[in-house]
Amino acid sequence: RCKLTSKPHMMGFVGSWIPGRIVGGEDGRAASCGRVGQRHGQRTAIGRRLVLLRAAEEESSEQKDSVEIRLDVFDPAESDTVAENEATGIATGRVRELPLFPLEMVLSPSEDAPLHIFEMRYRLMFNRVKEGDGCFGIVSSLRNKVRDDRISDQMVSRVGTMAELNEFQPLQDGRIMINSTGRKRFRVLRYVESKPYIRAMVEYFDDDMIADAEELNQSAKTAAEVWSIVQEIVTLTGKVNDCEVEVPDSFTAPPQIPSDGKWSNPDGTFQALSEFSFKVLSVISLETILQLQLLQTASVQERLDGQVQFLTKVA
Repeated sequence: RCKLTSKPHMMGFVGSWIPGRIVGGEDGRAASCGRVGQRHGQRTAIGRRLVLLRAAEEESSEQKDSVEIRLDVFDPAESDTVAENEATGIATGRVRELPLFPLEMVLSPSEDAPLHIFEMRYRLMFNRVKEGDGCFGIVSSLRNKVRDDRISDQMVSRVGTMAELNEFQPLQDGRIMINSTGRKRFRVLRYVESKPYIRAMVEYFDDDMIADAEELNQSAKTAAEVWSIVQEIVTLTGKVNDCEVEVPDSFTAPPQIPSDGKWSNPDGTFQALSEFSFKVLSVISLETILQLQLLQTASVQERLDGQVQFLTKVA
């Protein structure tokens, strides 16, 4: 059987390893960090995610009819900016200070992120995280990801995901093996410090509630379409690799529209659709910029539409 969950493999980017990914190395070149299954045809089973070949990802990201979501980038030059109503946000728990870990990856809420920490500054950071409340933020490094002269190597995605530390294993030489789980998204407001590692004020945010029954039904319909396409991709991946592909138990079908079109628990349905849309991001490895765009939107429908548009081009 081919599993979408696998043992970790070590790589050398920003002091961490990421299981089953092919991502950028420190010098910007591709660095292989291990794989599960075999590359064949147009699909590859790698690690925790079902990875579609980069050529297909790049082709999809350049489509004229794709969902238009402007990538929100944070510039460290904004670090002296004081966010409006920051004090109120702190009092309500929506705004807090968080240590940030820039990586060439995108972490979704509920997704696990096992990491191997070996840079001294991040050893310091994670020891402090362990001694504190166990929370830190993962933002995406945009180095070599965005072709725009206005974006410097120091810029990161404004939107990231707060991760909660749940495993911490120090090694004899000082390196640390950790595992964490994505919890909720945030927007970077300003840097507090950038050395020895980044500490920033961030603001948590959620998806916009869908109150209209017709809009909720449309989102459920789109989610069902995404589910169907993913099942097709899983089946095809198993065929080309001559194995049975196992998906995580947590990845289940979205809510089905009732026969009368009326939901007994609309709020619960909305939450389930929101969680499903993030689960898709954690199972299917999309191109990094597209993942960021779908992570940062507060619209469940927009996120699902983007997944449909990409997946239908490669399924």
